[in-house]
Amino acid sequence: MPKAYSYKRFSSDMQAKGDSLRRQTELAERYIERHPELDLELDKERDLTDSGFSAYKNAHLKRGALGVFVRAVEDGQIEEGSYLLVESIDRLYRSQPAEALPMLIQLVQSGVSVVTLNDEKVFSKKTLEGTDGTFVIMQSLVSMARAYDESLTKGRRVRAAWENKFKSIALGKQLTRRVPFWLTDDRQAIPEKAAIVKRIFAMYADGIGTYNIARILNGEKVPPPTRRTDHWAISSISKVLRTKNAMGTLITADGAEHNEYYPAVVTEELWLECQKLKRTSGNATGKSGTALLSGLCRCAECGSPARKAIKTGRIRKDGTRGRWETLVCSKATNNAGCPYIGISYKKILTAILDSIRMIEYVHPADDTLSEITNLRAYISHREDELTDAYEFSLKTKTVDARERYNRVAREVDELKESLLQLESKPSAATLAIQDRALNEIFRDNKPTNANLRKIIKMVQVDFRSREIFIETHLGNKLTETIEPSMNDAL
Repeated sequence: MPKAYSYKRFSSDMQAKGDSLRRQTELAERYIERHPELDLELDKERDLTDSGFSAYKNAHLKRGALGVFVRAVEDGQIEEGSYLLVESIDRLYRSQPAEALPMLIQLVQSGVSVVTLNDEKVFSKKTLEGTDGTFVIMQSLVSMARAYDESLTKGRRVRAAWENKFKSIALGKQLTRRVPFWLTDDRQAIPEKAAIVKRIFAMYADGIGTYNIARILNGEKVPPPTRRTDHWAISSISKVLRTKNAMGTLITADGAEHNEYYPAVVTEELWLECQKLKRTSGNATGKSGTALLSGLCRCAECGSPARKAIKTGRIRKDGTRGRWETLVCSKATNNAGCPYIGISYKKILTAILDSIRMIEYVHPADDTLSEITNLRAYISHREDELTDAYEFSLKTKTVDARERYNRVAREVDELKESLLQLESKPSAATLAIQDRALNEIFRDNKPTNANLRKIIKMVQVDFRSREIFIETHLGNKLTETIEPSMNDAL
């Protein structure tokens, strides 16, 4: 039974609140119901919804669900013969036709049939063959060109509208109702919140870093800037210090600065002093690549992300100082609930690598996907025999006919059980992705964050018991205990 994947996209929050998602979902379900001859099964495992992604600049292909689907097709994780159902061609592409058409043809050549539900047009290997296929491609080009032109026109109108809004600022008009958290909707300072902003700048100017400012505010239970969080994060402190809003300046999307747009809560001198301190701090810190465990580890107690923390020792006689890295709960670093217990980053990484090194990989001797396809076809053939046997037993009403029907029925049941077992196995393509990542990590000595993410789904760290629980994408569950070291923060 071929799978149908329903792709939904809308580019604005307003569409998300409206009827767009329901409409696109129902169109896919109705198409499957109207075409029983295709024997399609709607896939419910992959979430192919791009909310707030524009197709005009291909954001949905770069960072969205459609891009993940296209890469899954390229990696062989989507079976040939599958269907991709979309409301219309412009849900897939609003970029220039010269860029969009090759992407569509690539999907089709990989064995995926694309259906536009508004007109039920099918783009498949069969429909793109010969003279008729040329006509279909020409029609698609016209549709893509129309969609691109609509997006281009809409973009120009939106840009012109915003330019007019930017000009109205000079007349004293308010650009939007969105304002910094220390102001009311009509740009009036809220005294108690403005006092928090002043205090943040004052503490930073006195040499207190963003990490310690967050700990102080959370320790005093100072209300966080928004209701979406229950604590002050380092990023929130940095944002307050970085933007010019606190000294009354608004910077619009065109890069223009509008002074005295907001009431100033700190002086320009204090703001500039803090910027100098931030530049000095940034130069001392330096930049590094993506940490190996970035985005993989979470605190087992509260579920918050675990982050790397840098510790330094006293200055030695030779002028150097010790430096080591630990992993801690992000809530603990912000003094927002969890106790501050650090575990050696290197030890956790070593334990994870040792664990996944033991994963047994057995490359399938045959093509699992092909075996499933063949078995489905054979079951269909045997079910036809079962129907014939049933009709023959009703017609003859003999013992031999009933026994033949029962025998075929048992065989069909056994075949279906075998099919379920095959379908429960990871696909050969998924196993191959894991195998390539394991080889690059251990054989080629390339333990990158990207390779670890291809194997590991999540790592839970119990900082109290010093246990880590590793879950892989293929269902492996591994446990390791980290021995204490002198450099751990207790």
